[in-house]
Amino acid sequence: MLKRISSETELLLEPVVFEPGINIILGKYSDDPDASGVNGIGKSSLVRMIDFALVSDTAEKLFGKKRYSFLRDEKHSVELEFDILGEEYVLKREFHKLDTIYFGKTRSDLTEYTRSDIKKILGNKYFPTEDQETFVPGNRFRTLMSFFVKDDLDHQQRVDPFTFVPYKANKRELAIYNYYLMGLTTRNIVEYDTLLNLFKKKRDEIKSIEEKIRAETGKEVSEVKSEQVKLEDSVKTLEESLKEYSFLEGYKDVEKQLVEVTTKIDALLKEYNSLNRKLRNVTNSFHQDPSLDTRKIERIYNQARAEFGTQVKKSLEEVQSFNREILENRNKFLMQKERALQDSIEELLRDISVLEEERSHLYKFLEEKGAMDSVKNAYENMLKKRSALEATSKDLRRIDTLDIEKDDIDIDLVKTKKAVLKNLKENEMKVKNLRRSFQDILKNALFLGEDFSSAYFDVDVVRDTQREQLPVEPIVEIPRADALGQSRLKIVAYDLMIFLSSITTGRKLPNFLIHDGVFHGVAKRTVVNTLNYLYSQSLQHPSFQYIVTFNEDEIHIPPNKESSYGKFSFDPFDRVVATYEDTAEKMAFKRAFN
Repeated sequence: MLKRISSETELLLEPVVFEPGINIILGKYSDDPDASGVNGIGKSSLVRMIDFALVSDTAEKLFGKKRYSFLRDEKHSVELEFDILGEEYVLKREFHKLDTIYFGKTRSDLTEYTRSDIKKILGNKYFPTEDQETFVPGNRFRTLMSFFVKDDLDHQQRVDPFTFVPYKANKRELAIYNYYLMGLTTRNIVEYDTLLNLFKKKRDEIKSIEEKIRAETGKEVSEVKSEQVKLEDSVKTLEESLKEYSFLEGYKDVEKQLVEVTTKIDALLKEYNSLNRKLRNVTNSFHQDPSLDTRKIERIYNQARAEFGTQVKKSLEEVQSFNREILENRNKFLMQKERALQDSIEELLRDISVLEEERSHLYKFLEEKGAMDSVKNAYENMLKKRSALEATSKDLRRIDTLDIEKDDIDIDLVKTKKAVLKNLKENEMKVKNLRRSFQDILKNALFLGEDFSSAYFDVDVVRDTQREQLPVEPIVEIPRADALGQSRLKIVAYDLMIFLSSITTGRKLPNFLIHDGVFHGVAKRTVVNTLNYLYSQSLQHPSFQYIVTFNEDEIHIPPNKESSYGKFSFDPFDRVVATYEDTAEKMAFKRAFN
């Protein structure tokens, strides 16, 4: 859970301490007649500050805008304290040095990391792979954390509860993330997605080659294949005629010399190519980095044991020094080898030049005698046709290979689809529990006393699966979801279902959920019911935090309105952890923005 967010540079109005259960970030109206109103006073900024501390690219981009230049100019920093499985941690970030992050167990003993390093560390802590059947591939930390920290930056427009990632993901990616959060088996779905991507890649490559053939020949592939047979026969005929060609007796000696010179040139060219490859290998061998990142390795070992980490660094530095000496001696040898190869190549080129000149004289002699005209024409004709044949044949062979590979992938897709459907049946009890949780949220929070029979959650089999789809898909429906308030309730219902299910089943996921602005436009009775429901859940499961932003009028229920809006079963103002008002000195950053 989150413990505290603060700033040693006094950026924030005051440090915010988070508690188990409901935590309200409140916007309060002041008595100042010139006040600007409660929008823009810092409720969302505090949420984004938490997200920034947790290495959010979206929050970094936001705070990088001109209106927030004071964060960099004044060299502000922010510290987020939290605990994971009883271990307390501190993250510190500076706005003028985004790639440097400080992380450790106490504020006085923080180690410096890069953004990529800290994402890996936090990914393993917040979203560990609990088993080999339920996981998300790749760098999952920020993608999944976007579910647990939802700010108001763009979610006013979001109506699909499954689309919580900060980038434009396809439906298959979104399904994998959501299945993981539901605790459902993902291994075969990940495999199915991988196979679909491979299938699409093969299909697109075939299409590209076919378009290339059409552009070059003006004909379809099937027509070109038929013409290939004719072209092959033509080339074969030319080759045979050249084999049977005999020079006139008077030119036999010249023919023999020409063959001998050409043979020598071919042999020297082979040797030249071989030496060139060796020279490239020698040249590439110079480019080896003898250095080791001893600081990075030391940091990793320092997490286990400080003394051991320092000793490892010392040993690594000795190894590094020895490694440099070896490389220096090796480079001296390589330089000698390089010079020798270059000398050999230059000598070969001289020999080839001499032979080329000799062959040129022989050709010229024959041309002057008129003996080469017919042979040259036939030979050039054969080369032209063979070149055209080889170019198109190569493309056609590639299409045939890709077709076979695509068919093999298609077979694997069918097998994997069966495995996905089998997993769904095996996960039937988990899905049933999620449905039950969803209905419980609707009954006790969102639709208290109303008919919600047409509202449901399910994971269903997709009939007549399209090539780009997964064989199963999650579905959330609530009545009148096209209305603004109802569409937000769709998000609230789904988020709470996932979050409370994770809490009750003891999964190793974040025990906090942050909703910013999600209740804007939602009926007050629904707000009261939802908070009452979450309060009762917090009494049963005290190990979770629900952090939410409100303006004071959204949670203030006058006694004469309780019959219409309902009554809180707790005092929501007792759950306020941060209050910001509509005057500059009482806003989150102690200043107003234009």
